[in-house]
Amino acid sequence: MGYYIASGFIQGIILGKLFKYGSLKNLVQNLTDGFTARHYSIKEWKDGVKDLFEINYVKIFGSKSELFPIPAGRLKNKIMDITPNSITRFLTNTS
Repeated sequence: MGYYIASGFIQGIILGKLFKYGSLKNLVQNLTDGFTARHYSIKEWKDGVKDLFEINYVKIFGSKSELFPIPAGRLKNKIMDITPNSITRFLTNTS
């Protein structure tokens, strides 16, 4: 949910992309890698694939760039460079 809020506010409102994509759902889908990166709860994902896969466990991995909801560029790269990987793994990888 936090990603929707950050994306909706920064990308959608401040940068004006909400009008381009027409909805928050479409905006987030276009900012991520599309259908497979939709943001499901664990239960929603399990329910959606239970007839296709045997699910032993679910582990969620996030990316470093998710922690800094600002547009890509030199500033974001610098912030990511000085932030230790161990901290970002701790904050973005959950199970």
